[in-house]
Amino acid sequence: MRYGLRTVLPPEVCWNRSKTDPARGDPQRGAFEEALPAVRARLAVRTPSRARYVDVPRLLEHLDTVRFRAMPEPGLFRIALQLLDF
Repeated sequence: MRYGLRTVLPPEVCWNRSKTDPARGDPQRGAFEEALPAVRARLAVRTPSRARYVDVPRLLEHLDTVRFRAMPEPGLFRIALQLLDF
């Protein structure tokens, strides 16, 4: 056991950063991917007032389904979008 901790789960579960359930997360991720073009279009028309807290040019680069699917931590991307008030 690592660090003297006793667990009932195998190490690949314990040390996995993502604890999401694919049965719940995959449909949500699919809906999010479908919304990316609309979000990109909205950001192109209007700059949200909270944009000063987000690297909007970098965010726009990632508003693409292919790039989004390649992200190791898409939750951080979602949080950045939620911060914007558009």
